[in-house]
Amino acid sequence: MNGSPLATLLVSIFVMVFCCQPVGVVSTVFAAMAMGAENAGDITLANRHLSTAHTLNVIAVVLGIIFLTCLFFGMAV
Repeated sequence: MNGSPLATLLVSIFVMVFCCQPVGVVSTVFAAMAMGAENAGDITLANRHLSTAHTLNVIAVVLGIIFLTCLFFGMAV
């Protein structure tokens, strides 16, 4: 397993609330699916969903930083 699905779910919820809500929602769904797959015993599928959730979390954080930087410097999109 490439990490804990529960930890990824908590990070996804944090990202959804504080960084980029649309990407955070999708990330939260993938983290929840990883937890379900792990509970069902399908480790390969759980790893795939977990990897997708990690990638989406990084994307959401980067988008949040870009948006806040633009907002801070008065260049809101």
